[in-house]
Amino acid sequence: MTQRPNPQEKATHGEATHGEATENLDDAATVLEGLDSFEKIAKGFDREEIGLTGQYPNRWVAFGADGVERVGDSIEEVVASCTSRGLGNSDYIVRFLDPVALPEILTPYDTL
Repeated sequence: MTQRPNPQEKATHGEATHGEATENLDDAATVLEGLDSFEKIAKGFDREEIGLTGQYPNRWVAFGADGVERVGDSIEEVVASCTSRGLGNSDYIVRFLDPVALPEILTPYDTL
């Protein structure tokens, strides 16, 4: 009679235990949630970039899930401010808002 393996024991061929496999799936779900959140932030920044460039020309801007997080004269200043507020690297995007580059933003890449 064949005995079923205990799901908590390691398999002899390097397979993960049931607990390890479940933990790996949880980790993957967390990564996917983070990517979805980051994508929403990026799309939001893309939508707002032209208006923000008019509002904050030649400035560094951190944009997060709730919109503009910080504005500064250097990327270091903006990142340090976001970090001190407890924001993680994937909680915001920093861009330099250059009014001279606006025509590039307005021109679709496939028409260049």
